[in-house]
Amino acid sequence: MANLKKDNVIIHNQLVRIARLYYLCKMTHQEIAEREGLSRISVTRLIKKAVDNRIVEFNIKDPIIKALDLEDQIQKTFNLEKVIITPTPPDDDIFDILGRFAADFLIRNCRNNIVIGVGWGRTLNGMLPYLRKTHCKNIRIVTLTGGLAANSRQPNPYDVVSAMAAKLQVNPEYPLVPAIVENEKAKGILLKDKKFQEVTVVWDKIDIALMSIGVVSYQTGFYYSFANPKKEAEKARKLGAVGDLLANPFDQDGNFIKTSFANRIIEISFDQLKKINLVVGIAGGEKKSRAILGSLRSGYLNVLITDEQTAKKVLYLNSMSQKA
Repeated sequence: MANLKKDNVIIHNQLVRIARLYYLCKMTHQEIAEREGLSRISVTRLIKKAVDNRIVEFNIKDPIIKALDLEDQIQKTFNLEKVIITPTPPDDDIFDILGRFAADFLIRNCRNNIVIGVGWGRTLNGMLPYLRKTHCKNIRIVTLTGGLAANSRQPNPYDVVSAMAAKLQVNPEYPLVPAIVENEKAKGILLKDKKFQEVTVVWDKIDIALMSIGVVSYQTGFYYSFANPKKEAEKARKLGAVGDLLANPFDQDGNFIKTSFANRIIEISFDQLKKINLVVGIAGGEKKSRAILGSLRSGYLNVLITDEQTAKKVLYLNSMSQKA
């Protein structure tokens, strides 16, 4: 027993010594092997064992590490492909910071022959200053909906995609139809239009879709297109809507709500959306927390870009609803 105890002390001493030589003295595996009379393979194994036994622990002191931990939490909780957490800025700067990170994500994921689908909203508009031409060839960029009348708070989807295309130095593509029509009959006629059908073929080829996560508000571009925006927004809220994706309201559990205008919207179908490799939801600010939670629960997003405080609120709301 005494010999065994002595052996353990020797092994422990060796682990500490080698860890010190490698991490503090900055010696190479070969240098340590020669100094200690070991093989390089043995040194590699012992360094790993020092980490496994918690003789060596890593501590990243920069506060951004908390945001990176949040990314992992949200990714695992909602089974997402990717989560990007930005710093939380003052309210007026939320579109800028989200746009900056979203533009970086898009540029890093560009490749030859990629097809990019774009929704609308101030968040996507925030990407414009940070987009630039890439070395990728044959990029295509297309709107995910028809057109909407712009107002002081919301740009027209065509304006958004045209501006993005200009930054990437490609030609924009969009269906020359409104995003919402008067009745289903009018929609049926427009869906048969040859030019519109050409766009639906492009929708089937989209590799990355970018969209804002909306709140139910009469001030958004979509509700603003109704004769009585406040009335329509209030109807959706009474049905339990907390947010929308491409103007389709959903509740906090991610269930889409049947509205009076659901069959009058002209946009990419949700069956097509489900087939896209990367469907990116971009939103921030605590007022959007419930909308973000519902959108993640819907199952249509697999990438989220949001800010740190909002991410914490989303996780809190998710845990509270599960306890209820």
